[in-house]
Amino acid sequence: MTKRAQRDRDHWERQLWHLRNQSFACQADAEAEQQRQLKTLPVWLRVASTLSSLPHYARKGRPSKDRPPDREIWHVQAQVSRDEEELERAAHRQARFLVATNVLEATALPDQQVIDRYKAQSGVEVDCTQMTSFVGRGMPISR
Repeated sequence: MTKRAQRDRDHWERQLWHLRNQSFACQADAEAEQQRQLKTLPVWLRVASTLSSLPHYARKGRPSKDRPPDREIWHVQAQVSRDEEELERAAHRQARFLVATNVLEATALPDQQVIDRYKAQSGVEVDCTQMTSFVGRGMPISR
């Protein structure tokens, strides 16, 4: 999960860099674009953002002191950070798995023994796969 979180953080830093370099006509447009882009943000990432406006003049060069700006352009400044607590919760959610058994008494088959038997099952499945591949080649099996 740590590698995935780092990869996601790098991806979102690039996404927000592009957002930072866009200019918007009004504050509502900037907020709407930010919300649209952050819809798919993973739960273990947090974004701290601010909106800033800059005066924009239509003509080139330095404007006179008494001249008001023609319009304002808006920019989104955003920083990504990892929420370690949420990342830990996501890792625990992914680490869980469900094993069902038809033994109903908990004392007859403890939880750890059920998990150990389930994990040992993969070795049997690998052996069966190898046996079927030998049979397909016409080799005799002596077991």
